Amino acid sequence: MSARLCAAAWNIVGDCDETYNYWEPTHYLMFGKGFQTWEYSPVYAIRSYAYLLLHTLPMRLYGLFATPNPVMLFFITRCVLAFACALCEVYFYKGVCKQFGNNVARVMLCFQILSAGMFISSSAYLPSSFCMYMTFLSFGGWFLEKYEVAIMATAASAILGWPFAGIIGVPIAFDVLLRKRKIKLFILWCFLALVTFLLPMMQIDQYYYGKLVIAPLNIVMYNVFTDHGPDLYGVEPFSFYIFNGLLNFNAVFIWAVCSLPFVVVYNWLMKDKERGLPCWLALSSMYIWFLIFFTRPHKVS
Repeated sequence: MSARLCAAAWNIVGDCDETYNYWEPTHYLMFGKGFQTWEYSPVYAIRSYAYLLLHTLPMRLYGLFATPNPVMLFFITRCVLAFACALCEVYFYKGVCKQFGNNVARVMLCFQILSAGMFISSSAYLPSSFCMYMTFLSFGGWFLEKYEVAIMATAASAILGWPFAGIIGVPIAFDVLLRKRKIKLFILWCFLALVTFLLPMMQIDQYYYGKLVIAPLNIVMYNVFTDHGPDLYGVEPFSFYIFNGLLNFNAVFIWAVCSLPFVVVYNWLMKDKERGLPCWLALSSMYIWFLIFFTRPHKVS
């Protein structure tokens, strides 16, 4: 908690998206004025106001007791984000304890606390940070065999945050549907997730855009099915991802990439049969993410 609150207090706003796509429209929602980027134009409508309104809740709560001061609202929001991140990390830690043991979980927690990437993203007002929170919850729920939590958190990540983050939930779906055969549970909670997240989002966006909008679908259509979507602001070479992985997680990034082969070799040498959730399945989300996004040109920040 202290590490995340330090990030809330001292971390800079290092992403232009955070300023113009989130703080500016939030300022509009709170004070009636603010810049509008093209993403919020009804012509494109690839951003949802539901995500913004979710973050105005602590601001409005503060406004009930004191005069809303923009500087105070800025830091209160960042502290709330840091607090939410810490809670999600604790839940994930508990899941790792159950699935892989206390020693692994403690080492993991130390790496997270000392990670520059976690310091930057833990209090950032960005959908990618929200997706990170939800990923902690979904994997924590998966490891704790709380599949309802895993499904709802994955859905929240993809619908309210960033639709491409739903790819991380593919191994969870594989485990629930094919290994555990909990088909009814999966269908029921997927339906509840759509009712809980997608329908209110559509109603909110219809109010602000003046027309029917499904923002997650618009993001996918724009970035995948247009000639200029992901390349709009230029591209970076493949090495971009390698450098970022090393900057954010240093040597841990290399160990993570090599983890699956070591696990397979260890189990083969020790003749050790995995119990519970197989390590290859638990690690597969990372490799699926690498396979898809490392092969795509990244937008220049």
